[in-house]
Amino acid sequence: MIFLRTILLISGLIGVGFSGAWALCVVESNTDLHSGPGPDYPKTSWSLAEYTPLRKLDTWNDWIQVADMDGDEHWVHASAVMSGSYCLAIKVDRTHLYSGPGTEYEMVRVGRKYEVFRFVKRQGKWVQMADETGEGFWVSTHEVWVQ
Repeated sequence: MIFLRTILLISGLIGVGFSGAWALCVVESNTDLHSGPGPDYPKTSWSLAEYTPLRKLDTWNDWIQVADMDGDEHWVHASAVMSGSYCLAIKVDRTHLYSGPGTEYEMVRVGRKYEVFRFVKRQGKWVQMADETGEGFWVSTHEVWVQ
């Protein structure tokens, strides 16, 4: 029975996109991504916001190769990201953000694709998250990419 609960817990986390040691979060706004491991390589994207989730692929000195939620690969300086904490991005064009874990709660506002948040906790098929001001919202796990 304990084994089955462990499998269900792990599969639940995978379903939301948790990836453990490979999960990274951007720690400061205006973080640049590059095409190679160093500042002399061209920037590959717009500047990222705090809490942008990334997946770690490889490392080279102080640089980390990452993938974004679209699967595009980039390099970021190690000082601009952290592990051991989760963040998430909305992966659908639009979604409702609620005051609690379910559609029976008040719909607070609409979230848009690529909007990023800090992960707070999971309850069933819902994730509680917070924006940069600390305001909290709930969203369905099917609507977000969590790292």
